[in-house]
Amino acid sequence: MSLSRPTGTDRAEEEPADYCVLSGDSVGSEIADRLHADGHDVQLLDVGPPVDDSREPQSPVVAELDGVPTVVVATRSDGRNLLLAQQAETRFDVDRVLVLVHDPPRLESFEAAGHEPVCATTALSDAVIDEL
Repeated sequence: MSLSRPTGTDRAEEEPADYCVLSGDSVGSEIADRLHADGHDVQLLDVGPPVDDSREPQSPVVAELDGVPTVVVATRSDGRNLLLAQQAETRFDVDRVLVLVHDPPRLESFEAAGHEPVCATTALSDAVIDEL
């Protein structure tokens, strides 16, 4: 789903989106919807489970990242998120990669890899505490 691409246009003639959200679930959809509602040009790319055990993302998916300045990686798997983030930074001209991390002890690994991690567990816990 591309929130910024009207039907019938040629992608090659368009500027890249401001943000690209790589996900396969409701978290990524919500992130993309909120960015879009704030007036940003956003692409939401479904990177569902890998087809085989290689854990390599589908090449058409990663090809969509070319020229996008900011990528948000938000799948349900920390390992998959790390792999996708590394590919976004090493294969494409991506300025910034934010990565969802589910297990707080893994934050340091994501930071050491040069990514900007956002801990889902901490964010959810903080939101619940703020509501109490």
